[in-house]
Amino acid sequence: SGTDGIYVGSTSDSGIYITNAGYDGVTSNTSYPYGYGFATNDRIYAGDGYYPSKSGVFAKNDGSDMLEPGDLVSISGGVSQNLFSESDVIVHVEKTSETNKESVIGVVESRAFIDTRLSETLDSEPEIRRSIRLTDGEIEPGDYLAVTVFGPAAVKVEPGSEINPGNSLAVSDSGKTRPAISQTINGITLTENTGLIGKALEKPQDSDRVLVFMNCR
Repeated sequence: SGTDGIYVGSTSDSGIYITNAGYDGVTSNTSYPYGYGFATNDRIYAGDGYYPSKSGVFAKNDGSDMLEPGDLVSISGGVSQNLFSESDVIVHVEKTSETNKESVIGVVESRAFIDTRLSETLDSEPEIRRSIRLTDGEIEPGDYLAVTVFGPAAVKVEPGSEINPGNSLAVSDSGKTRPAISQTINGITLTENTGLIGKALEKPQDSDRVLVFMNCR
């Protein structure tokens, strides 16, 4: 197909309804490098569970530093809305540092961009479609990016850190990650509880990054 494989212009009930699939209800593969297997501006409902490998948000680099995959980012304040749909919200972030580590929300996955294209349909005039897509490259101030907020992701490690699987990880003063600090006082073990990013899934495979199950708090 030159344009849409399946196009539903208008329906009073379900656009596509599958009564009984022997395996997957819908299987999708895209040849477009920055495409999505399933794209919608609406909510997704899964009555029997939802099992993504990770979850993320789109954001805008509102700081003065360049960003790249593996960098931790914190909320800078403010959002951008209605860039490509009536319901989208783009969070404003900046590179995590000693001064903003309590507002860390996730780790950079990749750069993103607003894609604009003309779409032709069977029963209406061509319309302009806007969507946000992932791409490669460094993220300059003002650029868009994808941020992993929950699930496995590679995070830059503070040099010299000894990290083992299961360790709680926190933000270092340089904005990278290190083991959370614990102290035992009168037989009670206390662990720092702000600026935490998640749990280490393995030992660092090199000196630069470690795989973390992200869950910032």
